[in-house]
Amino acid sequence: MRVYRARFLAALALTGIVLLLVLGCIGIFRLVFKGDLKTEKEIVRETMEIVDEDMDLLDELKEKMKGTEFTLILDAGHGGSDVGTGDASYYEKDINMDIVNEMVPLLEYCGVKVLLTRDGDETVALEERSGFANESEADRFVSIHCNFCEDDASVAGLECYYWQGSSVGQNYAESIVGAAEESGEIKVRGTRTQDFHVLRETQITAILIETGYISNKEEGEKLMSSDYQKTLAFYLVKGIIEGYLDSEGTPSYQQSF
Repeated sequence: MRVYRARFLAALALTGIVLLLVLGCIGIFRLVFKGDLKTEKEIVRETMEIVDEDMDLLDELKEKMKGTEFTLILDAGHGGSDVGTGDASYYEKDINMDIVNEMVPLLEYCGVKVLLTRDGDETVALEERSGFANESEADRFVSIHCNFCEDDASVAGLECYYWQGSSVGQNYAESIVGAAEESGEIKVRGTRTQDFHVLRETQITAILIETGYISNKEEGEKLMSSDYQKTLAFYLVKGIIEGYLDSEGTPSYQQSF
C-alpha cells in the first residue's frame, strides 16, 4: 500500500507540475502575443481612439457592406515638391496625407478595398493620378485637399466638388456633405462643380473634397489638429460608404464620358 500511495502522490505532483508549466506557457504566450489576440474591432477602437457611439455606427456600416464589393481610390492631394497651401509649419500636402491615413483603417474595417495614389511624401503628377484611376477597376475616386482664400479670411467650411453633368457624382458629393453636416462639428459650404483635372480626366465617378480653409485662423488650427482630422476622417468615411451603397447598381463611370 505504501508503494502505491507513493506512486500516486508522485503522479499527482507530476500532474501539478505539468499543469503549472502549461498555465505558465499560456500566460507567457498571452503576454508576448497580446496584440495578436486582439480582435479587429479592438485594434480599430484603440488605434483610432473611437468612442462607443461611433464604434456602433462603424459596425452598422460594416454590416451594411456585407456582400458588397467596393474599391475606392483615395487621393491625398499634392505631395513632395508640390506642397499645396499652408506654410513650412504644416503644409497642405501633410494635412491631406494625415486625413487619408486616418480614413484608411476605418474604410478597411468596413470592408472597403482602398487604393492610394500616394502613401508618402512623394510628388505625383495630376496625369498620374487620373491615369492610375482609369487603369484600375475601382468604383469611386475621392481626392482630399485643403482650401485657401486670399481675399477673405472669414471664409470657412468643407466643400465637395464633382464633374458637371455627372448625376452620380452630384449625389455622391451630396451624401458626403450630408454626413459631414450630421457631425455637428464640421462646418460645410455645400457642393459645387469645377473643372479640376482629377474630375475632368478621371473616368470613374470622382469627387474632390476641400476639407476646410487654412486661411481661416480657427479652421486652419482645427485642420492641423489630430482630433479634428479624426472627426473629418470618420464622417467622410460615413458619407463615402453610405453614398456608394445608395448608388450601388448605377454605372461607375461619369455620365459625361
